[in-house]
Amino acid sequence: MAQPGMLPEPIVQPKVIVVEGPDDRRFLGALFRHLGLETGFQIIEAHGKDKLGPLLRTLPLASGFAQVETLAVFRDADDDPHAAFQSLCNSLRHAGLGAPFRPALVVPGKPSVGIFVWPDCKTAGTLETLCLTAISGEPVMDCVEEYIHCVQKTQGTLPQPADKARLHAFLASCNKPGLRLGEAAEAGYLPWNSSIFEPLKQFLRAL
Repeated sequence: MAQPGMLPEPIVQPKVIVVEGPDDRRFLGALFRHLGLETGFQIIEAHGKDKLGPLLRTLPLASGFAQVETLAVFRDADDDPHAAFQSLCNSLRHAGLGAPFRPALVVPGKPSVGIFVWPDCKTAGTLETLCLTAISGEPVMDCVEEYIHCVQKTQGTLPQPADKARLHAFLASCNKPGLRLGEAAEAGYLPWNSSIFEPLKQFLRAL
């Protein structure tokens, strides 16, 4: 994996996915396996949101980049999905790469390029927000909300980010409590057949 201050890892696959960190990588890896898209992809971590831009700007210098057919970039929207998207577009253009005119779109080129902004390319939030929406109908989520309400009442504040707190409370209810999001995805604790994941699946299939 690329380390801070160094060139990105050598490219060995024709389709490259750039993500913020390990949970994104493991989550997407699990979803790729669910979709039967297990070959041809290489997922590269930026080791943090603040390192995502610098990584993209140096990516064309990586060994093997000339063979890349498709590049996709994922990052959290946080409070502003439009700003997150524009930030990635600026970094891509700075690297001499193409940039889509909207999220979840793969534009042709050499390489073709796409951007997906968690949770759904249009609302504020994170990867945790997407997963929390997918499991919102699970019966145990009533227990999670009771717990969150109790914490807020007792402490006077809600843990932040709230979506991450809720998701971790859900994960604590699973057969193997203590797993991180990426590990939970690999363990099969997320409902991959939920319609919530369909836009993401369509984007991945288009790569």
